[in-house]
Amino acid sequence: MSIEDGNPHRLGKDANGLPIVLISAQDGISTQNYAPIVLENLKVAYSVTCRIQRVDGSLEQGKFTILQCTSQERILQTFFLHVIGTILVSFSKLPTEDEVSTAIRTFVELFRSLTKPPRESIQGLWAELYLIARSKKPSVLLDAWHITPEARFDFAFE
Repeated sequence: MSIEDGNPHRLGKDANGLPIVLISAQDGISTQNYAPIVLENLKVAYSVTCRIQRVDGSLEQGKFTILQCTSQERILQTFFLHVIGTILVSFSKLPTEDEVSTAIRTFVELFRSLTKPPRESIQGLWAELYLIARSKKPSVLLDAWHITPEARFDFAFE
């Protein structure tokens, strides 16, 4: 389905009923050779010739960049649609492939950050493990390390 009358982009569902957005762009710097992106909850494919079946049964064919939410979680699907809607509104009537690829890189980083643990947590974990490994009595520190998940301190002794 068209997002609004005259808009070159398409919004629909894939065969599994998951949200999919097809972005149309004017020819420019070709994204044809861009590698597809596959994340835990998102797939992106550039410059794909698509056949679209409309609700009324008519067919349409065109070249699009495909953004597909692959999560079954309704909240993540809603997030996907809200963010992509904001991106589409920011485009000119028919964006260049360069505009599309720049916006998608940002979008992908946003989705990628949803699955990455915060950097500070990783650094803290490595620091704690280093402290345990370098101690004279690692078993004592291991016994005191994160006794409960809610503990205020990383190491606690009675």
